[in-house]
Amino acid sequence: MSGRIRYRVWLRLLLSFAAIALYAVIAFVLAGAIPEWGWPSVGDAEFSSGQATVVPALNVYGLGVILMAVFEPFASVTTRIAATLLVAGIAAEAGPLLAILTEGGKAPGLVAPGVIALATVGAVIGAARVWVAHRLGFPNR
Repeated sequence: MSGRIRYRVWLRLLLSFAAIALYAVIAFVLAGAIPEWGWPSVGDAEFSSGQATVVPALNVYGLGVILMAVFEPFASVTTRIAATLLVAGIAAEAGPLLAILTEGGKAPGLVAPGVIALATVGAVIGAARVWVAHRLGFPNR
């Protein structure tokens, strides 16, 4: 592997880790700032918790962003932005979907202000990451 290719891989991964860190900080600030009624209810007692939504979202978002960094050279800018929006939406719904799977189909409420805020933050950070990666010149599409 040439030095230039290796440099680009590490730079894409560094951008991804920075995006994940920024998403984590903003997500936990949102978990503390948005009242409990703004998050989907999870668990048998239907306890609403921002952290129960944020932690799975952070895991899914982190995995999605790292995978996008690895496969980024094979996609156009439009495809990368569409994938970013998809990852942000799936990540925001990860906590409520996990609650549905573990509680036997009991829907905790998939649309809540906290979930919408997480999806928006993920989409904005992901689109900014794609823009920065494109401006730095990799891949050249």
